[in-house]
Amino acid sequence: MKRLLLIFCCFCFLLLAQSSFGVSFGVKMGFNTTSQDFTFSQFGDLGKLNKTGAEFGVFLEFPLVSTFSFTTEIRYLQKGEQFDYFSWGGNLTNPDPAVLGRLSYVSFIALAKLKIPLSSFNLYGLMGPRFDFKVGPKEVVGFEIYTNSYESPIAGSIIGAGLEFKLGGLGWLLVESYYGFDWKKLYDSADLVIDSRTVGFLIGLRT
Repeated sequence: MKRLLLIFCCFCFLLLAQSSFGVSFGVKMGFNTTSQDFTFSQFGDLGKLNKTGAEFGVFLEFPLVSTFSFTTEIRYLQKGEQFDYFSWGGNLTNPDPAVLGRLSYVSFIALAKLKIPLSSFNLYGLMGPRFDFKVGPKEVVGFEIYTNSYESPIAGSIIGAGLEFKLGGLGWLLVESYYGFDWKKLYDSADLVIDSRTVGFLIGLRT
């Protein structure tokens, strides 16, 4: 409940800032593919688990000059809608599959945005920090010892690029992709290390 209240207060602040300072307001939605690299001390590197999840959010864009602006965003994202792992039970040749639930986060993002105006659209690049707060699940059947100890909040960076198309009086259509990485391991212990990276694809509208 406290996290939901925090999100609501932040959203109200975004609306207030948009109306008070005349900055651009927008929404984004799309999907991401998260890669989690599992390394066990006993078995070594077990490879990567790549799964797709949804994400959406709202943002404010503060123009500083015609080609440079600063954006603040709040996004809900699933870093993998669900993914599989294997419980060997001491038998490496016949693993038993098990399914984990989705891992959901609320992400607070601050990005510098550099635009290159072209004839019929704008090309832009993005870069900046993000802070992810895990909002669910609190427990994942069969893997609670790890997921309950995942870093949260966890900080990282986003590097992205996109295109903006003018829609007349409707504002701007955005098509965007990004690469996100954490500044530290998602999970780090003597027996297991988990590293996480995310690639996302979004579309959006801004005023």
